[in-house]
Amino acid sequence: MLPVARSVSDPAQHDAGYERNVIILMSLGFGLVGLDRTIIYPLFPVLSAELGLNYQDIGNISAILALTWGASALVSGRLSDRLGEKAILVPATIAFSLLVLLTGFANSILTLLIVRALMGFAEGLFAPASIVITVRASRPERIGLNTGLQQMAAPFFGFLVAPLLATFLLTTVKDWHLVFFVVSIPGLLLAAAMAKILKGRRQNGTTGTAPEKPEVITRAPPEPSDGVLKYRNAVVAIIGVTIWLSSLTALATLLPNLLTDHMGLNIPSMGIVLAGQGVGSVAGVLLIPALSDKMGTKIMVVACAILEVVSLAAFQYAPINVPLLFVLLCLISGANAGVIATLLGPLINKSVPKSLANTATGMAMGIGEIIGGAGAPFLAGFIAHHYGIEKIPGAILALLVVGTVVMIIGLKPPEHSKQTVEPEVKLC
Repeated sequence: MLPVARSVSDPAQHDAGYERNVIILMSLGFGLVGLDRTIIYPLFPVLSAELGLNYQDIGNISAILALTWGASALVSGRLSDRLGEKAILVPATIAFSLLVLLTGFANSILTLLIVRALMGFAEGLFAPASIVITVRASRPERIGLNTGLQQMAAPFFGFLVAPLLATFLLTTVKDWHLVFFVVSIPGLLLAAAMAKILKGRRQNGTTGTAPEKPEVITRAPPEPSDGVLKYRNAVVAIIGVTIWLSSLTALATLLPNLLTDHMGLNIPSMGIVLAGQGVGSVAGVLLIPALSDKMGTKIMVVACAILEVVSLAAFQYAPINVPLLFVLLCLISGANAGVIATLLGPLINKSVPKSLANTATGMAMGIGEIIGGAGAPFLAGFIAHHYGIEKIPGAILALLVVGTVVMIIGLKPPEHSKQTVEPEVKLC
């Protein structure tokens, strides 16, 4: 065992007010990351008509942001370690806010691709640094709660607020360019608040106001990252996260056009149906991992996988009824979010040694974002463009059936082994 020094804030001198401010700012920031990333989805039907975009173009626009987001997130940690979180968060927030504004000036597929690629880079810088500063500002017993609240903001703003806001603005201002102008303003105001409230790193590398004292703990030497592949559940979880993230991004990217072009919904009705993604995603993130602690991780993953398959099949053949489509999309999104959250959280952490938990989670998120976040929308756009957008639910359904079979056969109920080392903070 190796002795490791770790900084622990003195509870008596912990700044609760600063912790509260950080959680509010980072939750709003993460929410705006989700909003700015997805606000373009419900606008695609209008953009397609004005800019001459086809379904392949739509898939590419979504894919390139995910690709640069993932690449940027890989370097964000090192940059924030060197410069401090505040030095990353404030410029990144200004950057992605200005870039969402510039999206409103795009006049071709090329300019859209360039702007969205740069936006992905800025948002990828923001996300890891925001989680780190949230952890640093939190009391140890509130780390899980605070990071959960922060990360829940992305699906809330991205999948619930974004479609309702976009359709409301489209029906009031009648100009999609102004939608991007409006949503850029909160980010610029938030950046100003961050610059004023957030504390920079001290010379000793810490953040915050509470003095720190070293606490010596012991932990096992780190294992090689390829050690993750020795654990069956970890490998299955990586496959599962990739499949379910692929289904999420492919459906989210093309669903607005499916509802308007194929099902014939108008813009306000489309916005109401799309809000089902937000309601379901928030419920899934909150409920399913908690239920897995009582009912078992494999049981909840398989149950949610089957629920999503059944709900998506029903959605594919459902009559064009807005309340019914809303409910079905809630079930689809809730089950999807539940599978991803349970695989990334409880299942991986119960299936690998603590020394590999962060590595396993990072591998699952990284591979899932690159293949699912970037590759899936590109492939979905190709299918929609060459074979018809109505084929998308069926293609996603086939992928989910394969994933469900993999989960049933591949997953083993994880053993609750005794922890001989102190748990490490999971930042992913």
